Amino acid sequence: MMKNKILLGCLFLAALLIGCFDDEGTYDYKEINGPVWDYNYSSSPVYIRAYEGDSTKATVPMHFEGDSSNFRFEWRTYDGKLFCEERVLAISTDTLFSRLGITSYTEIPQTGTFTAVDQSTGMKFVARLWFYTYGRYRRGNVLILSENGSNAKLSCYSQKTETVNGVSKVVYSLQDNVFEVANADMKLEGTPRGLYANHDNAISSSMAATTVLTSKGIYVVNNENMKFAGELKDEFMSGAPANFDVVSAFHRSRLSLLATADGKLYQRVKTASWLGGKFQSEPYIVDEKGYQVTGFGLGRTPSGGYISPCWDEKNRRILMIKMNSEPFNIFPLTYVEGAEYPDPVWAMPEGTEVLHLFAGEYYNYLGNVYKYSIIYNDKDGKTWLTDFIVNRATGLVVQHEEAGKQAFPGGNLPKGTKFLTSAANYGAPISNNYIFYSKGKEIHYVNRENNTTGSLMSSPFVANVVAFIYNASNIDYNKLYVALENGDFFAIDISNIITPKIIEETRFNVGGKIVDLLELAYNSYTDFYK
Repeated sequence: MMKNKILLGCLFLAALLIGCFDDEGTYDYKEINGPVWDYNYSSSPVYIRAYEGDSTKATVPMHFEGDSSNFRFEWRTYDGKLFCEERVLAISTDTLFSRLGITSYTEIPQTGTFTAVDQSTGMKFVARLWFYTYGRYRRGNVLILSENGSNAKLSCYSQKTETVNGVSKVVYSLQDNVFEVANADMKLEGTPRGLYANHDNAISSSMAATTVLTSKGIYVVNNENMKFAGELKDEFMSGAPANFDVVSAFHRSRLSLLATADGKLYQRVKTASWLGGKFQSEPYIVDEKGYQVTGFGLGRTPSGGYISPCWDEKNRRILMIKMNSEPFNIFPLTYVEGAEYPDPVWAMPEGTEVLHLFAGEYYNYLGNVYKYSIIYNDKDGKTWLTDFIVNRATGLVVQHEEAGKQAFPGGNLPKGTKFLTSAANYGAPISNNYIFYSKGKEIHYVNRENNTTGSLMSSPFVANVVAFIYNASNIDYNKLYVALENGDFFAIDISNIITPKIIEETRFNVGGKIVDLLELAYNSYTDFYK
């Protein structure tokens, strides 16, 4: 009996299933007519780069194989903010930032989505977005200081990446006279002298500042917007000294030094919060010998250099600036009696004329030493290159196999020669293997690996070289930014030192003699050149 019941149940279930398959009920079937993505946007997002003061344009490369009139489109941020409902994004960046509530700019990407919505079915087809937001003045821009009649002018070279239909290209531009544009009725009074990276986080925590030195002022400019942020003459505890004529500046971390024409140094140390700290109104005292310092050497970075050199003209000696932590101080080099050194850098011979003083590279020898180099002329006008090793903690010059002295491989050079060196081992060619230097209308180089020399370009420029720097902000070091006396500015691709190329799209003229260049917003691990 039980078996019969089970059999009847199985037959009933089978009949029910057959009935389901034979169902001839009425159903509406719609063909899915979604977009066909031209790329795999689940693994490769669409990039949107928005630049302050510009327009933002973006499109998601796709096509429809059927009618697309029933689709609407949504551009949203990661948190769901809707900022565009068109298939193509075309909007002023300022309007875009206003809609998104963006008040500061970051190169750290934010995520979002582009969605094509089928209004008849509600089906959504989604592509991923990455947003990059950039200020008008941003990391990698180059400030150009030039003469402008009897005053100074600040211009800004910049580049941006535009992506159209998935293809990216770099666009170069020059913003002229940016200080006067940003500061109505203000001028950089006096003839231009130099640009110096100023790390004052109280002015801008993301971009810091620039000190613009002229014959009449020591202007501080906010790198975010080129707004005037103060005058260092007004930053003294008891007022600026009489006959105060500043010829060079040094900023590292919370330490600032100003060098005057008579060789005195004035020091300021900002508090840990960056909100306090004034310049001492009395000159800094090193020791009983006194000193005369009118310029500063290259000391790499606060995180990687610790001490930076400067030249004491009075005593013909190298002094070291402790720049990365308190106590911030300046101290002379010491040595061991009887030890063999390539040059007495603590007391050089009469007639020594220093051309360039710089950190060479880092050596972890006995735990705490760095390689420094000095290029100088002796009393007879012969140019020398000396490498010496210094204990960063004590200032002791160390006997070391890497120390040495040689006639400068490029021959004898005059005072006023411009140099570019690096302590970093970035780039291709490796930056600390090369010494670049000016020779009239040419840039020459020494390859320190094999002491070979050469002219960078096959033919001279149209005017004398007055300044050149690396593109260091992205630790690329594969370009030189070059300035000429006639106001020309351009970049040279040196990724292959044998076949360097001027990037013609970067060529601009600022309308006056260029005095100095400075790249904005260095990373903490790249060389500081000013």
